[in-house]
Amino acid sequence: MKKTITLVRLRSSERYKEPLTTIVDSMFHVYEKFTLYNFDYNFKSYNCCIGCKKVPRNTQDLKDSDVIIIPTEAEFTYHIRGRQSNISFGRSWTFVQNMREILNDGKHRDVVLITSDRADSIELFRDRVFPDSNMTFHIIDENEFDGNLHHLKYHFIKDLNIKETEKKYDFIYWGTSKKFKVDFTSEQISQVVKDWYDKETGELTHKSNKEKNELKVRFEQPVFKGVLSEDERHIILKDIKREDKIKSHMVGAFDGFKYDQKFSKKFARDVVPELMKGRSTLCFNWVGYDEALTSRYNESMSCGIVPLVWKNYDINNILVESDWQRCWSIEDVKEKINQLKDNNFYQETFDRIHKKYLSVCKPKKYYEELFEKKLNRIIED
Repeated sequence: MKKTITLVRLRSSERYKEPLTTIVDSMFHVYEKFTLYNFDYNFKSYNCCIGCKKVPRNTQDLKDSDVIIIPTEAEFTYHIRGRQSNISFGRSWTFVQNMREILNDGKHRDVVLITSDRADSIELFRDRVFPDSNMTFHIIDENEFDGNLHHLKYHFIKDLNIKETEKKYDFIYWGTSKKFKVDFTSEQISQVVKDWYDKETGELTHKSNKEKNELKVRFEQPVFKGVLSEDERHIILKDIKREDKIKSHMVGAFDGFKYDQKFSKKFARDVVPELMKGRSTLCFNWVGYDEALTSRYNESMSCGIVPLVWKNYDINNILVESDWQRCWSIEDVKEKINQLKDNNFYQETFDRIHKKYLSVCKPKKYYEELFEKKLNRIIED
């Protein structure tokens, strides 16, 4: 009998149509290629879809799953008090609770997490997201691929054929702060999660029709009190933002200062044109993961941005071309940003870094085929 594989988004619904329309587009891309002309499995999706008009939420499809695929980013932020807005927190946990109630049926399932954030761990999903389910968790991580799975974003951005533009910003950064982390030993706080109920019958409807329905407490979700992560990026970025002699542009959400531009899922339309205007950026890693690579390095290469790196980022120099890229203090960062204001120095530096980068990374087909091998191995084993 064929196994049923179900693609799931936990925190928000998603209709994937093309690259650069979602943060996890590299993951959707390789999964879509995996499903094409693949008759070995039954493929379903829940709370997301690839190339569809309406997002499916069929209870039976999720229940029939033998293998669940979850592309994940920033899951850990939903487990720390105050890291999500009340609306986002409540809405997303109702999605998760719906899935819990469907999947807590005793049936064994394999769950494959396709991860980008170090904090989105098996422990987090096993003990906090699906604590009462009969599941075995597996990870396919972005760093299991040469140059990082998100090297695909380099290809996606290059495929846009955007013309070169004037370098308007000395420094540009896109992303979020990582000031707080999940600490399983820290204090826990219960937060109420509300949902919509029929006023007459009291039945759960999920529909925000205020004439017929009312918002009531559905359950309480324990979250952790934030613990400082020792990540320094919020300090460094705040200092750069306050430096009058550096023209910076900050895209995303940050601690200690206001962004210049909100992050947008419409990355190609709203974010990439601004990235093309930047001369330099700074790449960080989670504390303790010095060997890892990140999406930002790949995106910077496609946009003509010199990627400086913080301390031991890519400690094995897989992508880092020289020690000049490494910054050990805020003064070091500022000095190199100022050096790159010189057009000749900027171009020579970028070309040298870009040359090494291209020697390491691979074509799209490599990432598609390696993902297929990894996923097949998990499913069959």
